[in-house]
Amino acid sequence: MTGRARRRVAGMGLALLGVVAVAGCGVTTEGDDRPLDATDVPAGLLDTPPSPSTTAAGPAPTALVPVPTYGFELYLVLDDRLVPVRRQLSGPPDLDDVLELVAAGPRPAEQDQGYRSVLGDPVVVTGTPPVGGQVTIDVGDAFTSLSGADQLLALAQVVYSVTSLPGVGRVAFTSGGAPIDVPRADGLLVAGSVSRDDYAALVAPSSAVPTTAPADATLPVVPPG
Repeated sequence: MTGRARRRVAGMGLALLGVVAVAGCGVTTEGDDRPLDATDVPAGLLDTPPSPSTTAAGPAPTALVPVPTYGFELYLVLDDRLVPVRRQLSGPPDLDDVLELVAAGPRPAEQDQGYRSVLGDPVVVTGTPPVGGQVTIDVGDAFTSLSGADQLLALAQVVYSVTSLPGVGRVAFTSGGAPIDVPRADGLLVAGSVSRDDYAALVAPSSAVPTTAPADATLPVVPPG
């Protein structure tokens, strides 16, 4: 073999040795950008990250503001005696409120317990605003024609209910605008104004009041003036 041929054979041997060496090292002839199989990727890397929430926040809850109520004592008749019941309004009660409620009489639940009102159609009364702690109530013909016992109860209902208003302590009565004398609980006619003291004998003792209270009985009572 010539020298040139020997050099060619030797070069081929070196090349073969290089291929074997590369194969032994486990290096492939493919490029580095070969995609990996999913089974070769560590767990969790292929998970899709959660997207930010796009739900719009609702409006903030509105705080409930309590509505003030005003309570006072209204007087009805039970077994021919005055008995207090509670009433409430959304604003401070005035004289017209009291007279309207007295005329409206007992509620159905109170009627079932035996309550009644001597006032109301056709016994209608009207009033003027208080002056110096006194109000004036004008009564009609139906009022003056009531029997003696019912007239006393009607007077007592008005006096006790009206004087539940703050600042009111006495009541004067007129008929057609002219002052009239009215009887007290003891039967004595009185000129001028009267007060609760004149009809205290007609108020039922607390032991005679039914134990079942009206629905709004827990409301505060406006004290008399």
